[in-house]
Amino acid sequence: MSSASPESESRNARIKARLESLRELFQAGSTADQYSEQFDESIKQGEFESALERLCEFLMEPDVRPVSDPEMGEIVALHAIMSVRDQCASKLKNKRIEQAKQYGLVEEAIGHPKLKAIPIPPVVPAPAAIPAASAVPSPSAIPSSLRYKLIAVVGPAHVRPAGPTDQIAGMQPKFVIVPGSESELAEVLRLANEAGLVVIPRGGATKLAWGNTPTRADLILSTARLNRVLEHAWADLTVTVEAGCTVQTLQETLAQHGQRLAIDVLWPEKATVGGILSTNDSGALRLRFGALRDLIIGVTIALPDGTLASSGGKVVKNVAGYDLPKLVTGAFGTLGVITHAVFRLHPLPRNTRSFSIVTPNPAATRDLVLAIQNSKLAHTALQSRFSNEAPPVSDILFEGTEAGLDAQTAQLRQICQSAEISEATSAVWQARQALWSDSCSATSTDVQDVSSEGFSSTASPLETQAPNHQEDSFAIIKISTLPADLAHVVEFFQRVAILHRVRWKSVVYATGLGWFRLEGPADHLQPAILSLRSDLERREGSLIVFHRPAKLSALDLWGTPGDSLSLMKAIKHRLDPVNTLNPGRFLGGI
Repeated sequence: MSSASPESESRNARIKARLESLRELFQAGSTADQYSEQFDESIKQGEFESALERLCEFLMEPDVRPVSDPEMGEIVALHAIMSVRDQCASKLKNKRIEQAKQYGLVEEAIGHPKLKAIPIPPVVPAPAAIPAASAVPSPSAIPSSLRYKLIAVVGPAHVRPAGPTDQIAGMQPKFVIVPGSESELAEVLRLANEAGLVVIPRGGATKLAWGNTPTRADLILSTARLNRVLEHAWADLTVTVEAGCTVQTLQETLAQHGQRLAIDVLWPEKATVGGILSTNDSGALRLRFGALRDLIIGVTIALPDGTLASSGGKVVKNVAGYDLPKLVTGAFGTLGVITHAVFRLHPLPRNTRSFSIVTPNPAATRDLVLAIQNSKLAHTALQSRFSNEAPPVSDILFEGTEAGLDAQTAQLRQICQSAEISEATSAVWQARQALWSDSCSATSTDVQDVSSEGFSSTASPLETQAPNHQEDSFAIIKISTLPADLAHVVEFFQRVAILHRVRWKSVVYATGLGWFRLEGPADHLQPAILSLRSDLERREGSLIVFHRPAKLSALDLWGTPGDSLSLMKAIKHRLDPVNTLNPGRFLGGI
């Protein structure tokens, strides 16, 4: 047999290399192993035409993802180089169009797939420092090759164009991606990061409106399918849970063994583990059990480059490495996407008893709170409710045995002396949530839990309410102050509210954290908020705006960042150097 010429050997080597570069197309499909073995054997035998034919046959299988434009170009080029009649390129193009039509990516089957036009409603005007939504690239800016890669990773049923209900503070994303595992989530994040796309993580969407308007919003990365309780080590009082699991589902699972995650968050039936961690949500139980940073002992997050980083473990006393769980708690999804977390647990109480105590003024309320805090009472929660219409009321919660509760009740009555005290129902501990729900006109039937495509379209109560005049007439703020300054803060705000003709009510916890609802015209709300923020910051407190009227879109939500901003920006740049995750939403525009 005569040896091949150098030119022929060089040509065969180039064809072999180009064929082998396409081998990654065998990653998915029920017949992938069968065809990939035939493909490899043909290349090994130097039968390149046969290898190309096996590849094309595989790509025509119905459960194989459509090929992208670059992949199609390479297949056509190989046919031309080998002088083989192209029998599959046209079939692959037709298959791609049909699949794109099936999953809502095209509106006509002529030529290349064409993205459906997504109507973009009018958006809330953005602050001067944040680009307006009109500057965001149109949906067609996401190339078809990337869309097909995303489909290949999570499956065609879990990629869809974003609709008006997916808006984020007026920003219209292009696609919603719902991965089914943390490895899929990490791969989607890597692809988006490499393509320069902005990713907005989403859990139950109950707090998606919190924070600044994002500078851009290309993809929504939903954790709806990461919803499992992975391990409940009830003997060790720990639980490992995926980020998309709702708080209510988690608590119901833990309750089967008489345990709980000792938190009381907003909208637990919708809020997810990842969402409450990202926003560091907590309520009255924080007084007894600490915040989420005190309860989380391990976490895994997906970084923008696709790395899955883990820290902590399944034991309560774990001091190995930097405390990544505390770093990502309250970071508003700007550093990484939480995929699962490990928490320490507490037993469910045998019995509970709540009391409400009426006081004549904020000063008397402060004195009562400090007296209870300085006593030997073993209370679980303590909050005070204020408004411009009624005298202050403080609520206290006890947990334990009946005998213990009786003893606690007797001691409480001694401390309260002449104050009016009465037993209360558990409804008083929904006071913080009532600040939000009172401003909503939507009923449960107005909110779609799951769409027909299987995608969660649940939004926060404010986002799903029917249009009404209240949308532009109230604000929700959160404050922090020293417990000893409670009376000053409330009395100061009473004067501010009268001056600016603002109605208000609030819930303030014994920890010094408080939530206010303000009602009034937008031009009255802004000076009231700024006056209270200025007073709090002079006393080393803070004020964050979690909801504002549309007319106050330029109002700063976070307040003065302090001298730690440069350090926070350095951490953000280290973990997310190209600003892929939630850009502009956090403190100082991070």
